[in-house]
Amino acid sequence: MRILAASQVAPHAHLLLFLVSSGDHAIAWLQSDLAQFFEVFSGELPSALERVLGNQVHDVKPRWAKGTAHRVARLLSDHIDELERKDALMGDIFEVAEGGHRG
Repeated sequence: MRILAASQVAPHAHLLLFLVSSGDHAIAWLQSDLAQFFEVFSGELPSALERVLGNQVHDVKPRWAKGTAHRVARLLSDHIDELERKDALMGDIFEVAEGGHRG
């Protein structure tokens, strides 16, 4: 763990990825924002599940895991798309404002 941390990588994320995947993801995501995201996400998930689900946390079925993972990925993709649209809109607004000041 100390070696991974000293290498500026997300140590918990890499160990988790090696355990739950073929290890290819851990290598491919080494020193990336995605590895850091995965580390924070996996650390926050247990408490988030308890906080949001409350007593329903005991009703969760293992067969829902794959679909839920895909749903979370789609939600994240939609979030990224929305942020990119907002950035583009802000860029357009900035260009119009810049053009207005010059003329």
